[in-house]
Amino acid sequence: MLDFEKLQSPAFKAVVAIARHVGPGMVVTDRRAITFPRGQAQVWKFTPATPPLDRAAMSIVVWVVQHKLDSWTPWPDDDFAAAVAHYEALAQATWQTAKETLSVSPTPAAPTGPTRVIHLGLPAGVSLHWSGANGPPLLAGKPVQFVMGGAGGAS
Repeated sequence: MLDFEKLQSPAFKAVVAIARHVGPGMVVTDRRAITFPRGQAQVWKFTPATPPLDRAAMSIVVWVVQHKLDSWTPWPDDDFAAAVAHYEALAQATWQTAKETLSVSPTPAAPTGPTRVIHLGLPAGVSLHWSGANGPPLLAGKPVQFVMGGAGGAS
């Protein structure tokens, strides 16, 4: 016998859980996506489409990371506009923090000698020119030594 629970993806299971939470007859009538440095918060507004139509609207916040539904949570007071405003402010603060973090570059340590060797194996007649005006070339923050010729020896 097939176990259909095992065939369902985590994202599908999350969507089923959301549908169970909001109840039958509720449909998404508004959706906003707010982008964060490492993903996206989507605010979904559910309103009743079938009787009883006097039910309150509901808002759900869905987190999408690397194009996959990561998690979800109900917005506590079911106020769609408040949820959107909250996550837009949070995203703006997160982006600002990320920009500040990227703009602060630590002072690189003085090179102590090459720690990475890349063998280019350039064909005859091709040369590599390095001005060195900005210091030695770096790979992963460490000085790089260029060796011309075969695997290992300078030629």
